[in-house]
Amino acid sequence: MWMVLLYVNPVTVALVVGGLLVAGWWVAANMARRPRQTVFWARVCLACAVVLYFAVLVQPVHVGSAAEAGRTTQLQLNPLAGYMQEFAPSESFAVRAGKGRYVHFNAQEDLTVEAARDMVVADESADEYYAYRFEVRGEPLWLDSEGDPIGEDAVRFLKKDGVYYTDPDEILNAESATLVAEELLVNFLLFVPIGIVAAAAFTSAVLRLFAGAILSLGVETSQLLMQTGGVAGTGDLIVNGTGGVIGAALVMAVSAVIARRRQHRIVRETA
Repeated sequence: MWMVLLYVNPVTVALVVGGLLVAGWWVAANMARRPRQTVFWARVCLACAVVLYFAVLVQPVHVGSAAEAGRTTQLQLNPLAGYMQEFAPSESFAVRAGKGRYVHFNAQEDLTVEAARDMVVADESADEYYAYRFEVRGEPLWLDSEGDPIGEDAVRFLKKDGVYYTDPDEILNAESATLVAEELLVNFLLFVPIGIVAAAAFTSAVLRLFAGAILSLGVETSQLLMQTGGVAGTGDLIVNGTGGVIGAALVMAVSAVIARRRQHRIVRETA
């Protein structure tokens, strides 16, 4: 997913949306001209897509490494919590603090003071000056590379005398919000093709509209059962399902327009 997010920009999104609109129109047109062939190939494409989506999104190859690292898949019922947790400011980053010195900030949640100190000491470097900002029981805690608290003056210097003239947490939160929006958009667009193909593969309106949600439910359940790491929850289910609904609705709407035009043409020819 990270590699995909690197290419999310207005141009690529516009190209994808345009391609999906063309694909929806093409499928609807073929349903009108060659219904049997279209149904057959739509079901073949849907079956291939199910296999591909499970292989890519469930990632069963990661089961062993996730178990070895002690990572488990978390069930998250809050639709947005899973995205916010994934892109929470938890990784360290460096900023230049003048005269070639680099300061490394690290925001961690649910830590004790002792755990924070242990983490700092374990990551000590002789070449650079380290300073870490932790959230311990809701209160900020700044530690130096020895794991000892630093004073107010040092904190003010690190915030104001570097490249960034603001609290580093604010920068991280802004970046995290952007990543959350981008992943929501990618997950939505990823399941629009499922709805497009499902609209041609099935005659039932329920299966057409909710094929994406059914596939997403299968993916989330598989992630949870196989414990591949990460978060499985309602957020992806809602976003993916919405993408499937939009894709199916697109084909169904175009099909209705084509059928209406054909009916008007028949009426004119018989009049």
